[in-house]
Amino acid sequence: ASAELKEAFLGRYLSGEITGGFGFTEPSDATRHTWATSDGEDLIVNGAKSYVTGGSDADFVNTLVELDDSGPAMILIETNRPGVSIDRRFGSLDGSHHASFVFTDVRVPRMHLIGAAGAGLSRALEQVNSVRMAIAADCVGLCGFMCDLIATHIKKSEDKGRNSDAIRIQFGRMRARTFAARSTIYRTARLIDAGENSVNEVMASKILATETAADLVDSAIQIVGGEALVESHPLATIFRRVRATRLAEGPTDLLHSNISRGYLDLDVGRI
Repeated sequence: ASAELKEAFLGRYLSGEITGGFGFTEPSDATRHTWATSDGEDLIVNGAKSYVTGGSDADFVNTLVELDDSGPAMILIETNRPGVSIDRRFGSLDGSHHASFVFTDVRVPRMHLIGAAGAGLSRALEQVNSVRMAIAADCVGLCGFMCDLIATHIKKSEDKGRNSDAIRIQFGRMRARTFAARSTIYRTARLIDAGENSVNEVMASKILATETAADLVDSAIQIVGGEALVESHPLATIFRRVRATRLAEGPTDLLHSNISRGYLDLDVGRI
């Protein structure tokens, strides 16, 4: 991004003064991807984004568009600009809030381009990759929390003289799977830090972490019992959060398919 764009938005965003969203997903019935045409020092944006994470109260949306003379581009669009409208606000199972946007002849300064014109898709995919790793790390943290919670539950049960051999076996399985998911994420993070191609590894990390967390929360709820079904119980909250992670930034089956394609067709990655 240009120094001018950073000065106008970055500091205020980092301080929490303003919030942003990410516009990547197009409506399923769209006849054309969101596009922009050049008009002097401005860009005119038209189209729609169907699922803008954090968009319900965002001050700006980093939006992937097709720029008429350059190809994919990422543009920062302020949500209070004329022609920007929210078609729908909605919440999801995990408690997060999103929005669908429509852009009608929205005039945006060309200096709002993020990165080079034509490099928007690769920049957007880098963002998706980063979010996938963040989701994986979050899920591993939740796995650790659930292990601690079940350890406390077991100790309390045993203090009351209850036999818990079967639960101890389940607990050992929970800890082993958490260790495997955490180790995978650490290895992938090292590859990323080294600047190596790690697209497949990132997808595998997200798959392993989210599926592990989903399995663990189910086991933990069974161990704790009906108390865990109360909405205010931490396991009930985790169940809702984890279910959403298996769809966010790519459903599990789609990521499995992409890993296969990367290995069999594109010869990239290590897995």
